[in-house]
Amino acid sequence: MDRLTSALTGLPPAARLDSGQVLAATRKAFAGTPGEASVGTAPDGSVGVAVTIGPRLDCLAARIPPGGRPEVWVPPRVVVQPGELGCDAAAFARGLGTSAPH
Repeated sequence: MDRLTSALTGLPPAARLDSGQVLAATRKAFAGTPGEASVGTAPDGSVGVAVTIGPRLDCLAARIPPGGRPEVWVPPRVVVQPGELGCDAAAFARGLGTSAPH
């Protein structure tokens, strides 16, 4: 989590809502690891980040709301399982996946 938090908070505030710059910063932070990164946006302009890490495909999520600071979390395992939300940047941009559904 620290690696993603540092990458996103290290961006200038205006760049935090540019999905291309967010993706570049995230990929740079996880360079040399088996992590796969993606970004998505929400209708309100929030940017979501999903990083799938390691052989077990663990998920790391982030949301950057307009004018706000990045929020980074590890989604509950039940949320990212097949048939559920998954490790989806667009869903994280909307604020989904922060807690278990049950």
